[in-house]
Amino acid sequence: MTLRVLVTGGCGMLGRHVCRELITAGMMLQALSRTSPIEPANHRYSRCFCDITDAPALREAVRTFAPDAVIHLAALIASPQDGREDWRVFQVNAQGTANLMEACAALAVPPAVVYTSTMSVYDYEHPEYVPVDEMHPVVPASAYGLSKYMGEMICRHYAQWHTTGLAILRLPGIYGPGRKSGLMYKLLASAAEEKAMNVPALDSRRDFIYVKDAARAVRLALEAARKKRVVLCNLSGEVPEMAEVLAAVEAIAGRSLVTHPSPGSSTHDFYFSSETARAELGFEPHNFELTLRDFWNEQQIGVSTMRTCNG
Repeated sequence: MTLRVLVTGGCGMLGRHVCRELITAGMMLQALSRTSPIEPANHRYSRCFCDITDAPALREAVRTFAPDAVIHLAALIASPQDGREDWRVFQVNAQGTANLMEACAALAVPPAVVYTSTMSVYDYEHPEYVPVDEMHPVVPASAYGLSKYMGEMICRHYAQWHTTGLAILRLPGIYGPGRKSGLMYKLLASAAEEKAMNVPALDSRRDFIYVKDAARAVRLALEAARKKRVVLCNLSGEVPEMAEVLAAVEAIAGRSLVTHPSPGSSTHDFYFSSETARAELGFEPHNFELTLRDFWNEQQIGVSTMRTCNG
């Protein structure tokens, strides 16, 4: 029997890679999104335009597709400095999650759920210790982090009351094809353009995960949730020091980077422990330099930026 999976945020950066991962694994998907997908519809992949804050429309979409499992990726990220967006963050990330769980609970057989959370549930500027494991105190430092933690609690309540499986993945920063922002992209683009860039302290360590690794972890989490297990995992990539990151970028781009310390830069470490993800999901990230090279090649960062520079 083909597994039917509903993916919210299925047309986002991570969502597109998750959909490809699950289609390759032989599942039937419906991507729920407010934007147009890249992949064309086919017998294994369909799309539904729906906002998770629209409870009646969401309930109908879930009822019609009747999924065996739900992967909840849809979220709104707002700048910590922009308090005007706080209400919208809670509306999407907390209320939207509640709407989705309510729609799932109305099915004859409530589906298993995978919920992607974030490093922002922790005070990642001042962790009590590293590597940060699942026992580390949760101290959201922003409305976004708090709203995502509320989503975790809503999903836990749903899984408890309906005796179904749940996997919560807390993700660090994601890089890879489909994203033209973030530290890794900026470093590669700066190398291609031979432009100076501000960087964190060279001996600092920050956690990032390659988008294809994150998509694979979502598939593994789905397998765990389908067994009616309830798991919480901090998801880590390889964590080199910033000096090693810069060296890898230079090797891939074939030229030297010009860097300056970021204003107020100091040694600041934040990275996850991989132990629970390894034990519960069997997840291991790929080699950092290999993933960075894949990003460079697949997104053709060097080609696109050099075209821009040359007019």
